[in-house]
Amino acid sequence: MKARKKVLCIGALLTVGACFLASAQVPPTRALAGHLPTAVPGLSPLGRLDASRRLELSISLPLHDQETLTNLLKSLYDPASPLYHHYLQPEEFDARFGPTEADYQAVMQWAVESGFVVTTRHPNRMLLGVSASVAYG
Repeated sequence: MKARKKVLCIGALLTVGACFLASAQVPPTRALAGHLPTAVPGLSPLGRLDASRRLELSISLPLHDQETLTNLLKSLYDPASPLYHHYLQPEEFDARFGPTEADYQAVMQWAVESGFVVTTRHPNRMLLGVSASVAYG
């Protein structure tokens, strides 16, 4: 129940933030489908946030080559496989399945062009921390 409540609170904050962004004079935006919990579109804003507040987000980049990763995981746990319990080092995993540096740079560029400030970079390029004023525009 706590996790659901947290998701709803985050969703509500995103909805409130979206309302502020929509009411400001900003360039046209593109909606990202599938990124809000199903309960969020039915929520009503509670009011305006103080313009000094910041929206902090973590953007997750997808792994590459899901089919190969799935097969590797099956092999790692199959006693008949020659790869049984031969785990990859984090660097090997990142190189084989993680987002590329080009992917990471493209997401950073999009974030900066969209008014965000990059706050945290992760060595494995799977997460990117960004921040923006709720009064963006």
